[in-house]
Amino acid sequence: HLDTALGIHVRAPRLSWRLPDGSARQLAYRIRTDNGWDTGRVESDTSLLLRYAGPPLGARQRVGWQVKVWTDQGESDWSAAEAFELGLLDREDWRVEPGEDPPGAPGDRPAALLRYEFTLDQPVAVARLYATAHGLYEAFLNGVRVGDAELAPGFTQYDARLQVQTYDVTADLRTGRNAIGVLLADGWFRGQVGITRAAHQWGTHLALLAQLEVTHRDGTVTVLGTGPGWRSGSGHVVAADL
Repeated sequence: HLDTALGIHVRAPRLSWRLPDGSARQLAYRIRTDNGWDTGRVESDTSLLLRYAGPPLGARQRVGWQVKVWTDQGESDWSAAEAFELGLLDREDWRVEPGEDPPGAPGDRPAALLRYEFTLDQPVAVARLYATAHGLYEAFLNGVRVGDAELAPGFTQYDARLQVQTYDVTADLRTGRNAIGVLLADGWFRGQVGITRAAHQWGTHLALLAQLEVTHRDGTVTVLGTGPGWRSGSGHVVAADL
C-alpha cells in the first residue's frame, strides 16, 4: 500500500495496479521485473495485492517492475516503471557499537545530541540512511532535516519489535567533509507515559541504531554506523519527555 516502497522488510511484497482509463474489467496480466521475473500472460482479474514470486530478495535490493494488462478494451502498453527497495533485514546487516545516554531524572533529562563527521572522497551515486531508536529521534545531514516524520521510530512493543525508517539521502551528501547529527530523547521508551506517568516502562537507557550506506559512482560502497567516533552531549533541548 505504498507509493514509494523504500526500505521495506517484506521479502515477498504485494503489487497492485490500476486499469487503463475506460476499462471495465481485466482479463489477464503480465508482470516483468529487472531481476528476471516474468509471469508471462496470466488469465486473471486480480489487480490488487499480487504477491511477488520472483527470485529471492536480499537486504538493500532494489527491483524495478512493470505490468501490462488485457481488458475489455484490448491489450495495454507496458506501464511506467516502478520499483521497490528492501531495507536491512537481519542482525548481520548492521554494523554498530554501544554508546552512552544522558543521565537525569525522568522529565528533566536533556535530549542527547549525537554527531559524526566523515569525509567522502568520491562522488555519491546513491545513499540511504537506516535508523531506529529506543526513544525518539530526529536526524540531520549537513544541517538539513532528514525526512518529515515526527515521533520516529513510532510506538511499538520495544522488547519484541522496532520499526526501522529508511531515507533516501543521496541529495544531502557531497564530496568532501560531511556531518550527520541526531537529536535523541526519551519518548515512550523511558519517558513518563500512561495514566500513572510512570517512567522506564521499556528500559532505562536510550539507544540509537543508525547506518549510512553510500554507493559511489565507481560501484564501491561506504558504510558508516553508530559507534566509536561519534560524539554526544547536551544541546538546546534541556528537558525532554513525550
